[in-house]
This record gives sequence, C-alpha cells and structure tokens, in this order.
Amino acid sequence: GIADMLLKNLLKEATQKGAVRFILEVRCSNRPAIQLYKKFGFEIQGKRKDFYEKPKEDAYIMILDRS
Repeated sequence: GIADMLLKNLLKEATQKGAVRFILEVRCSNRPAIQLYKKFGFEIQGKRKDFYEKPKEDAYIMILDRS
C-alpha cells in the first residue's frame, strides 16, 4: 500500500507541474515492482543489459507516456 500511495502522489504532482512522460528502470526479477508500475500504466519498452551490480542483473526500461 505504501509504494502504491507514493507512486500515485509522485505521478500526480509531476503531472500537475507539466510532466507527461515518465521513464524508469527496474530489475527484471522484481515482479512486485513491475506489477505496480504496470498498474499505473507503465509499459516495458526495452532492456538494459547488466544494469545492476551485486548481483549483476538486467533492467527493464519502463515508460508511461501521457502526452
């Protein structure tokens, strides 16, 4: 519930200030975060190989475009 509330408020404030496109990276194994972002309309648009270290892991690039 807290992550949901934080993301909702962040998107609301950023939108009020004129933001229309949001981009983030998330570990490919972080299913709970990926589902949260998808719930808010983010879509996987690509992958960054070996983006994270310790442990080394790829990241999904997720984008929400409200333009």
